[in-house]
Amino acid sequence: MNGTNGLRAVIQNANAPLFDAAGDPDTLRDSLTLGQLRRLVAQTPRPKLPLYAYKYEDTDSLKAELQEWFSYGDNEILLEAKQEYEGRYGVWSKSSIDTRSSYIDDLLQQLQSSEQADRIHAGMLLLYVVGGVFGESTAPEHQFHWITENARHFHSRSVFYKTYQSFRNTCEIFWESATEEDDFSQEASQKRSSCRLEMVLHLTVMYFMLEVLRTDQSFRDGLYALQPAILPYFIEMVGILRWKSGTDYPIFLVLWKTILAMLGGRTELLKTKEYARRRAGLPQELPKDIITASPLDYHIYRQEVISKYPSCQPPPPCLPIDFDATTITPSYTDYASRPKELPLLNNTYLATPMPSAAPSPSNSPKLKKQSFQTDQNMPFLFPITDEINESIPFSIKEAGELFHSRLNMSLATFQLWKEQDIFLKTERGWIDPVDDESENKDDSPEAIKLRIVEETYKSSLPHLQSCVVVLLKVLLAAVNVPQLSPIQEDAEEGGESQGRLTLDEIDDIRTREVTMKAISGIILLLLKWFRVSHVLKFEFLSQLLVDSRCPLLLLKVFGLQDLSTSIIETCEMKESNFFQVCSNHSQNCHSPINPQQSEPELLKPNGGIAITPSTTDEDQTLITEYSSRLFFTSINFLRILQKLVKKKAHRNLILVQYKSWQILRKPLKVAQDDLRLYVLKITKGQIPYCGRKWRSSNMRVITSIYLHCRPDLREDWLSGLDVEADIDDALPQEHALRAVIEGYNVRRYPSGMKALGYHTKLERDFFEEQIAQMSVQHDNEDIFMQEDKCEKREEMGETQR
Repeated sequence: MNGTNGLRAVIQNANAPLFDAAGDPDTLRDSLTLGQLRRLVAQTPRPKLPLYAYKYEDTDSLKAELQEWFSYGDNEILLEAKQEYEGRYGVWSKSSIDTRSSYIDDLLQQLQSSEQADRIHAGMLLLYVVGGVFGESTAPEHQFHWITENARHFHSRSVFYKTYQSFRNTCEIFWESATEEDDFSQEASQKRSSCRLEMVLHLTVMYFMLEVLRTDQSFRDGLYALQPAILPYFIEMVGILRWKSGTDYPIFLVLWKTILAMLGGRTELLKTKEYARRRAGLPQELPKDIITASPLDYHIYRQEVISKYPSCQPPPPCLPIDFDATTITPSYTDYASRPKELPLLNNTYLATPMPSAAPSPSNSPKLKKQSFQTDQNMPFLFPITDEINESIPFSIKEAGELFHSRLNMSLATFQLWKEQDIFLKTERGWIDPVDDESENKDDSPEAIKLRIVEETYKSSLPHLQSCVVVLLKVLLAAVNVPQLSPIQEDAEEGGESQGRLTLDEIDDIRTREVTMKAISGIILLLLKWFRVSHVLKFEFLSQLLVDSRCPLLLLKVFGLQDLSTSIIETCEMKESNFFQVCSNHSQNCHSPINPQQSEPELLKPNGGIAITPSTTDEDQTLITEYSSRLFFTSINFLRILQKLVKKKAHRNLILVQYKSWQILRKPLKVAQDDLRLYVLKITKGQIPYCGRKWRSSNMRVITSIYLHCRPDLREDWLSGLDVEADIDDALPQEHALRAVIEGYNVRRYPSGMKALGYHTKLERDFFEEQIAQMSVQHDNEDIFMQEDKCEKREEMGETQR
């Protein structure tokens, strides 16, 4: 700010009159030229933009995640569970371990009762115990201690397994009652409401155990041993919600935490990816600080060098890619959509002679100087000496060796190349399509995770599309926020006293945010783990998301809100949160909040909590007043969008058509590194198709891409040398990729693909199909011949008449 004030003073002095009021020419002030003003502006230090102190992680803190499970309307259930426990049982914290174990066993016995009232009573008490027995707690920290201890005790008594079985039975009863559409009696409605309550109680116990023990290896092993497998079951249950009603909000949170507990987050992903590379026989990946090149980029560069220097032989590529290939996926599948040329035998104008040459040369104008210059596209054949190496410039050889040394074969590229080779051979009938890799017998944690992903994909294949539809429908309903309520409108027109939202409105906004957070976590984790297992699993899920218009829905999410303003609003009511409600209804807790340990808080007009900002040692202001839930959801949505359109020309063209840059400019204004990085990555893929006018007016964005995005050795996204060819090949490449995906799924998961209605070719081989096609063609020819004979007979009969 000091530099700005100094510049303002200089400009004011520059605009002042050259003479003072007395008109003395000796007091002539120094004039400021335009060049001096520009240098002064360039040298003036600009204030640094304040950054948000948010750090992206797999989840929020444990306390925050537990609080997000309960809506503000669930406080009555907590108090009812407390009343069910008190007066009937002893003090939990003073009981022995054996007494607690026998009490838990009694509750599990009631959980298997045939009477629904007994099951609900047992679920209430299990909820109270796993919630930390807050009636006996002395502080929120004391309650949190008993939450972790009771979760471990529940694990030792197999509470999760029995709760899971009881939940499945309750779901079957609920769906059977939900199918009875003609039964609108009060008894049937009460039965469905009781089933909903019972399911929510079971999900609460499972959610608390998943969140507290998801890093415990013994608990994770117990999840692996569940039958039926819990992860495919929850995915199937989400898919069933497409056709039947249920508890959609809690099941999304439980599914998200189940994926995290069984598979893990970013750390486990990196370890599993390294293991998958070793199993595939690939070398270790190059460090992130080294600029690398893909095999396809090196192949294109090598072909360009060979066409220009025929005597040059750069190091061979790691994959035998076709000479004119521009993508890894096969390009022959689009031949059917292209117009076929007529064969020479059917050409009517085959005997037409060539046109004769002109009798004399035409009077052409004088050739320009450019016509005599060397064509850069023509090969350099000379000079050639006895030693071939001397005919090639040293820089060209050095560039080829450098390019080859930075070659990075990703696991996805290797898997895609292998599968497209199998796909081509299968289509030509040269291999058995049932041929598959041998099962991995390794018992390492990474191998177990890959087997879990494989089993999940195999079991969930018929339900993935329904699961995607349900997730996106709920997301769309959460995005379509109603208009401002009268209270908010009065707040905008009137004073601050009328600006408070009601508790129900805050709870509704908070529930939508938590739902969007869970949906973003589910989709992102499934995409990442499917990609580690096999790239075509990832591509199949991406295909389902794109076909359901997920990219356009995500653009709508960012278009309907101004992230720079909504990110600082936290829809929370401190007095209605889980730990605060439990603390207020504890018998031993006198002061719900310790003022010495809590940070200073400012109550915002909308009922949110704002923390005072702080500064770092480098005088860089950090904004600590933000919504971590909205940050997490926004970054996840950007990462999902980037994964769906990365290196996909057809999908990037769709974003360009819908002018996504006008929408993505909003999150780019938020000063957070992860958020900006993925906005720049998405924008980088669209720049080749935006045109020169867009590039010239957005040079600051292009500069940010060069500064923050990881570059490649072959960077041609800004030049756009062959954009028209990329646009023409975009849709055929998308079709070719989908053909490879279908071949992969049909070959490895025939039962799941049959359930989806796909025709599998495993019943007969290639030659049987060819014979069948020939027989069909022969039958058609016989039919045509018979029709011709009938027509001729009719014509002869008419002539005779």
